[in-house]
Amino acid sequence: EACGQQGAALLAARTELATLREEVHTEENAWREEERSCERRRRMFVHQAGEQRSALDELLEEIRRLEQQRSRKSKRSFGARASPSSRRSGSDAGRSPSFS
Repeated sequence: EACGQQGAALLAARTELATLREEVHTEENAWREEERSCERRRRMFVHQAGEQRSALDELLEEIRRLEQQRSRKSKRSFGARASPSSRRSGSDAGRSPSFS
C-alpha cells in the first residue's frame, strides 16, 4: 500500500510538473510574441522619427533660406532709403528692382 501511495504521489507530481512546464512554455511564447510586437513598434517609431527629422530639416533649411532672402531684401531696402541717388546708378540704371 505504501508503494501504491508513493506511486500515486509520484504520478500526481509528474502531472503537476507537466502542467507547469506547459504553462511556462505558453507564457514564454506569449512573452516572445510581445517582445516581437514591441520591436516592430519600436522600428516603426524609429522610421517615423527619421521621416519627421528629415521633414524638420527641410523646413529649417527653408526657414534659413527665407530669412537670408528677407535679410538681403531688408539691406537693399535700407540702402535704397538711406541713399536714393545711389539706388539706380551705374549698371542698375533704368532697371526695375527684381524680387526673386
